[in-house]
Amino acid sequence: MWVSWFSWQGLKQLWQKRTTHLSTVTLTSFLLFVLLEFFLLIYGLNKDISVVPRYSFVYFPALCALLGASFVHRKISNPKPTSVIFLLVIGLLSSLVVIFNLAFQKPFTPNIVARNFTQSPEPLAIVIPYGNSLDLALGLSYALAVGQLRQQHEETDLVFLDNRQGYETVWQKISELPLCARNLWIVGPGLFDDSFPSRLSLAAQQTSCNIDIGEFYRVGSYPYQLYRCRLELE
Repeated sequence: MWVSWFSWQGLKQLWQKRTTHLSTVTLTSFLLFVLLEFFLLIYGLNKDISVVPRYSFVYFPALCALLGASFVHRKISNPKPTSVIFLLVIGLLSSLVVIFNLAFQKPFTPNIVARNFTQSPEPLAIVIPYGNSLDLALGLSYALAVGQLRQQHEETDLVFLDNRQGYETVWQKISELPLCARNLWIVGPGLFDDSFPSRLSLAAQQTSCNIDIGEFYRVGSYPYQLYRCRLELE
């Protein structure tokens, strides 16, 4: 509340001052148009980009410039060193929070999901069905996170499968994959908790994969399930 009131007072002075009026109008207009664009994308086109907090950085430069100018102008008019120190401390704390991944985290927590994927050094396969670009982006973020955790000698396969024709097609395609994984993770965009089949087969060496009900997780609308794979002769 204090910051809002303080910045509003400075902004009014910037707006009224002849030398800063044009710059203030430009930055304010840019900020309002970007927010309007966000509103239209979210509520007009049903593209909920609000789930990605980092998109806010599109308008952050304008917002920070306006806030900074407001505070500087107020400081010149009413010098108060304590207010400047307060802002510097808040800025430092905010930066540390972001740096240590305590805020503005990546959506769908790829680091946490990757740790679940890489619990074991055994051969790993991750199957990600996709129906749109968001599913692909999600899968790529998981792949990057897994790549940072797995050793080079640890066998890891990542497979993207088109699921626009339904999951029955996906299960069939999985049975045709030449994978030699011991741990098979399947990410199921839009699936319910009990929609994963209890058993899957892989083409490689007649491998059978059984569901591990204790290794089921969900991130928003993206559940992911572990299957333990063994040769049928074992």
